[in-house]
Amino acid sequence: MTKWQKVKLGDICEISSGGTPSRANNAYWYDGTIPWVKISDMNSKYIDGTEEMITQQGVDNSSAKLYKKGTLLYSIFASIGEVGILNIDATCNQAIAGLEPKHNICKNYVYYVLKALKRLVSKKGRGVAQNNINLSILRNIEIPLPPREEQERIAKELDAVADLLEKQKQLLSEQDTLIKSIFYDMFGDPVTNDKGWKIEKLEKFVDVIGGYAFKSGLFKKTGIPVLRIGNINTGVLKVDNLTFWDNDKSLSKYVVYPKDLVISLTGTVGKDDYANVCILSGEYNKYYLNQRNAHIVIKTSIDNVYLFCLLRNKEVKSRLTGISRGVRQANISNKDILNLLIPVPPLPLQQKFAAVVEQIEVQKQKIKSAITETETLFNTLMAKYFDE
Repeated sequence: MTKWQKVKLGDICEISSGGTPSRANNAYWYDGTIPWVKISDMNSKYIDGTEEMITQQGVDNSSAKLYKKGTLLYSIFASIGEVGILNIDATCNQAIAGLEPKHNICKNYVYYVLKALKRLVSKKGRGVAQNNINLSILRNIEIPLPPREEQERIAKELDAVADLLEKQKQLLSEQDTLIKSIFYDMFGDPVTNDKGWKIEKLEKFVDVIGGYAFKSGLFKKTGIPVLRIGNINTGVLKVDNLTFWDNDKSLSKYVVYPKDLVISLTGTVGKDDYANVCILSGEYNKYYLNQRNAHIVIKTSIDNVYLFCLLRNKEVKSRLTGISRGVRQANISNKDILNLLIPVPPLPLQQKFAAVVEQIEVQKQKIKSAITETETLFNTLMAKYFDE
């Protein structure tokens, strides 16, 4: 990289920011037909649509600009560094900058430079307020600029790896879809109970043990990992940002192990961050469970994989989230879980389903390993071409 000349981003791109029409004027929004991009719309390389639309009157009476298909968008406020390419003509809000590369600049190359800008901007410092850069800073960022032929080669190489990663993630998603399909095939719709299974209260089959109120100021850097809300509230165990506690026999009630079923009890009203179940994976031999999480302990006649998939069903889960008593903070209780009415197929059928899921999980782990390798390759290439 060092052999390439460096240029300011503003010297190779026309850069401007978007705007937001007044929300107080309904004429700027009602029956709008012009796409208006927010950062939440920038969730893939190509931006094909937006959640909100504005009217031509909204464009004319605000700082919003109509960007042509192919314009690069880069977020400059809040979540800095989100980048995408418009696949449609669209406007955007003021938290996003539009960049149009000048003649003889490979747009795809600039896209990947923009993806790396988060690292480059952080190195600039300048006392900029956190989560906020302005257009002047963006224009003055210096980036490596190889000859056009080399720009295209780099972009093509990164595209190939990014496309592979996208296919791998899609394949992983298809495995989850397959599990849902098999569940419905074997057990029917758990809400309508079209296969006529006996309906029982969950308390007949499980106990629910809430976590312990660990004192955060006493957490350790080593020991037994403590699972807090953020480690399980997405329905997938996250082992980053773990805290630890010394081994304590008096806390044995709050120990959970790989393959145990746990659930988050607290979240935010209107968000999908509570009543999420998680089967623990084996990164550690055992864990402690913090307060506002609970361990669903199987007593009899129900398989934890069947129960896991059942509780992940959107309609079944809504029976728990729908009784949240919080105003801002959403809460469900152990009793809410125990009172949940569920269909209970024969245990051998549940176990047959669990065996099938286990085989699919083996394939998922292979795909996840491949995704990790591809992500490592992509990050290595990004560092090779763009890191100083």
